[in-house]
This record gives sequence, C-alpha cells and structure tokens, in this order.
Amino acid sequence: MIETTAEALSRARRSLGLPEETEGAAHRVRRLDGGEIYFIVELPGRVLCLGADGTVLSSAETSGTPVPLSAEAARDRAGFGPETGAELVWRSSRASRSMLDPVWAISRGTTTVYVDQRGIVWNTLAAHGRGG
Repeated sequence: MIETTAEALSRARRSLGLPEETEGAAHRVRRLDGGEIYFIVELPGRVLCLGADGTVLSSAETSGTPVPLSAEAARDRAGFGPETGAELVWRSSRASRSMLDPVWAISRGTTTVYVDQRGIVWNTLAAHGRGG
C-alpha cells in the first residue's frame, strides 16, 4: 500500500524502469466518488495515476504539469485566506473529466468550494452532461 507521495514517486520510477534519482513530483488525490485515494506522479515527459495499491490506473505523455495551480493560488482564487484547508480531489464533473486533472477543494468551516487547474471556481462538482 502506498502511503506517501515519496513512495508513489519511487513506485512510478520503478514501474517505468527509471533510476531512483530521476527528477519528479507526486500529488495525493482523494476521490469524491467513493473510490480510494490515488497519486498523480510527474516524471520527465510522463504523468501517471497510481492507485494506493501501486497499480497504474492511467498514464500519458506530457510536456507540462497536471497540477500547475498551487494550493496558495487556489485559495486566492477562492477568496479564502492562508488558514483555510486545501486538498486535491477528483470526481468526474464539469470541472474535470480526467483523473489526471484534479481540482482543489478549499474549505473554511462548513464551506467548501472547488478550484480547477485553470483557476475557475466551482461551488459544486456537478456531473458533466452527455455529449461534448
């Protein structure tokens, strides 16, 4: 079972046959649709979703980061101060259809808003409609 972002990064390197010193980053994401937590791992030219059990759920080639918006920037967009909670979360919604595109849940007291990686603030993560 993967518990930390460091463990997720190490597991992703091994799964791709990369040396342990390969630069990278990992982010913990809590699913809001009843699924388990997962980790998004960034490595040079690649991004992976790893389940808590270490299974590769999805992967893609990339030239950028799937989490360009920091927790601090998400709090600012939401209009909340630095004392508020920020956690990466995901469920398929109008804000995000891909597990590789998590949103920030910004919470203060009983109020939670969601900020996607483009900086758009959502009051709820409403299910996306059919079609495109």
